[in-house]
Amino acid sequence: MCRVALLLIVILSLIQVSSAWAHISYGTGEGASLHPAMYGFRTDDMVGVFSIEKKIVLAGGEPSGGAGESASDPSDARLGPDLLNLTIEPRVLNATVDALNVSVTLSGIGASPPAIRLVSPSGGMSAEVQLNQTVSSGSSGAIYQGDICISEDAEPGRWRVSWLRASDSQGHTILLGEDELNAMGFPTYIDVNSRGCSPLQG
Repeated sequence: MCRVALLLIVILSLIQVSSAWAHISYGTGEGASLHPAMYGFRTDDMVGVFSIEKKIVLAGGEPSGGAGESASDPSDARLGPDLLNLTIEPRVLNATVDALNVSVTLSGIGASPPAIRLVSPSGGMSAEVQLNQTVSSGSSGAIYQGDICISEDAEPGRWRVSWLRASDSQGHTILLGEDELNAMGFPTYIDVNSRGCSPLQG
């Protein structure tokens, strides 16, 4: 009888001792401080005598958006200016008398002037110009213009925009090709009449 009573006392003592450390927390964090962002709980049955509840921290960072939160605004990932408008005139160019006027409107003043390059139908000739700013940045953006002179002996036919390059005030540069400009709804070619010969005509 004494042995049974002694055994009961030992079991009760174990239960009381286990309650003092029944809650165990562990996780990952920076330095000595722990900033939980995601939680999970699990209860382990320890041979029917007592249970341990484990608090599992899966990631750092405070759930309420505290100092541990470091995600940046997705808009910060976009580098370079927005192209607001592009005009190329005339669309049919008489190389003996006309100059091609190009106008570009950007979302802001760039660190360097934008430039545009056109190539002939065969790709064997090209014309490029760096545009000059004509209007200060405002609600309508910054406007740049320039003229491209195509020689009267240049290759006739459809000249296409090879690329348009522009930068923002921080120097981040975009390079837009013909397909991208087409997708944005901007003109990408002109038809050139000249006295030159086309290598594509055999």
